[in-house]
Amino acid sequence: MSKGTTGDGMHIAILGAPGCVGQSLIKKFLENPEYTIIASYRTEHEIPKNVRDDRLVWKQVNLFDPAIPFSAEESEDLLIDPHRGNQADLLGHSPCF
Repeated sequence: MSKGTTGDGMHIAILGAPGCVGQSLIKKFLENPEYTIIASYRTEHEIPKNVRDDRLVWKQVNLFDPAIPFSAEESEDLLIDPHRGNQADLLGHSPCF
């Protein structure tokens, strides 16, 4: 997906998106119609059936691959890795409790 495909809004990539924090981030960001989300997963069975939207693109990513998991062509404005740092600040609460 190239920047501009769904407008000039912000493109947000989330690593580990099928997890508890990732799903909460997706739902929160999709509340804003200006955001397009690129959500990474390892295997297809991880993709939650209840998290779907026209502005949500699921992309299979192998984080152990030395190549950059998201290409420069996609022009993400923000890359979030829920496993690093406290993402609860982005949500205003802890998403898993």
